[in-house]
Amino acid sequence: MGHNSLSAKRIPIRFGIVGLGYRSMKGVWLEEILPALEAESDLFEVAALCDIDVGKRDAAMACVRSHCQNTPDLYASYEEMFREAKLDAVYLAVPNYLHAPVAIAALRAGVDVLCEKPVATTLSDADAMAVEAESQDRILGFFMQMHYRRRYHRVAELIREGRIGEPVMVWCTEFRGPFPEWMGWIPEQEKSGGALVEKNCHHCDILDLWADSRPVSVYAQGGQKKFFELCGKKSEIIDHAWVNYDYVNGVKAMIGINFTQNHRHQREFGVAGTEGMVRFDLRDGEKLHLTNNQDDNEVIECPGNLRGGVLVDFLRSVQTRMPPLVNFERGRSSLLVPLAAECSLREGRVVRVDEIDPRFQGNSSENSFDSKYQTAGLA
Repeated sequence: MGHNSLSAKRIPIRFGIVGLGYRSMKGVWLEEILPALEAESDLFEVAALCDIDVGKRDAAMACVRSHCQNTPDLYASYEEMFREAKLDAVYLAVPNYLHAPVAIAALRAGVDVLCEKPVATTLSDADAMAVEAESQDRILGFFMQMHYRRRYHRVAELIREGRIGEPVMVWCTEFRGPFPEWMGWIPEQEKSGGALVEKNCHHCDILDLWADSRPVSVYAQGGQKKFFELCGKKSEIIDHAWVNYDYVNGVKAMIGINFTQNHRHQREFGVAGTEGMVRFDLRDGEKLHLTNNQDDNEVIECPGNLRGGVLVDFLRSVQTRMPPLVNFERGRSSLLVPLAAECSLREGRVVRVDEIDPRFQGNSSENSFDSKYQTAGLA
């Protein structure tokens, strides 16, 4: 059992990692774990590592020992790790379809869980994780790093302040080549949930933040144009798409993705309102560009993370028993549009969110894409 209750809190927190591939030992290790160890050396220790691949275990051990004084325990089985390592908390970087079973096993062992995005590949799996976390009184957080960047929240503040009037449209476009880690299970639709679930839960979360409403109807178009195979494996996922959807409050949203390019990574976010617009892209660093209807332009600097970033926020939650910034409800909401969009791609139609989410079944809205445009022959 873990040791992270208020009555038996251990310092430093005994922290484990399940899944030692590209995501955890390249991106998260360099961007979150090492900085946290340097800034908060007494907060936690990397106590255990787990992967079924012996090569990944050995590489991760070498990486940890080069930066940490302690030597973590190695495991090939997460069940064994949860049973023997006496962990307080764990970070899960396993394939998407394994999020629910591995998280539930950790929660039942009394271990707080920081799970990679997306929450799961189905809402039923996601909800099963939440039920287990509640029944075991454990912390369940999700690694959605965009939600911790200050600039995204500054956009929400500008909207609330009325700086662009009433929001009308929100959008994100991303054009790039395939990710380095897409050589394994991601090309398999059932294991990843599809490209939109794997990738665009981040973007949907941010657009939800700005629209400040619930998505209603989703229509997606996309397919394969270039990557019919990824690393010798037949790809079952799309490499480009447009996703259009709307919210209960009438805000319209659009996401465009294209993974067929090999040149510079391009990503843009924006909100257009009745009195102005705010937008930014990767070239802007941490700047926002605000323009009003009088064509006045303002550049707003907003660097940094909220709450010290994903990992530090989660570890503070382990200490205090307060929810992390990206809790279950935030993570679950980010799944709604991607799941509906994947359904729309398969079936070639507008998909209402209440079709896939039992929470909203029977709660129709007049502000829906299909109800407004069906009679015009556009849906």
